Order: sequence, then structure tokens, then C-alpha cells
Amino acid sequence: FVARDVFLDNEETPEAVRQQLKAVEAAAKRDGTAVAIGHPKAVTLDALRAWLPTLAARGFVLVPLTDLVPDEAPAVVAKAAR
Repeated sequence: FVARDVFLDNEETPEAVRQQLKAVEAAAKRDGTAVAIGHPKAVTLDALRAWLPTLAARGFVLVPLTDLVPDEAPAVVAKAAR
């Protein structure tokens, strides 16, 4: 299964969101992937607008969450639904 690693905007300040984005990067470096969630709040969106363009140059790639779900997961779900 896939679970959240970092909640971006539990504290709604620019500095707090930036710190959480650093935590996303640290988790991705440590574990190979990181899942972050947040709300479409101005503080979060502003931080993401600044952060997203920097990722590729630093070796990070954004992928859909479905890319992190193991291929066998849909088969297990399909079997359980029958």
C-alpha cells in the first residue's frame, strides 16, 4: 500500500510549508519515494509554485500516485471484489 509521508500545510505559514517540502525531499532521498498531501490554500500553492520548478535540476521527479502502487494490487482488489 501507499501512505502519506508528509502533510504540507498542517501549520499554515510559508516557512512551515517550506520546511515540510524539505521533509518531502528528505523522505524521497531516504526511501526512494515520498508522498505529500496538502490543501489548495494560498500558502501551500505559493510554496509549491516556487518549489516545483526546482525539482528536476536537483534530481527529483514527480509521478502520479498510481505509479507507486504495486502492479499486483489491482489483481488483489479484483479478486476480493468477486
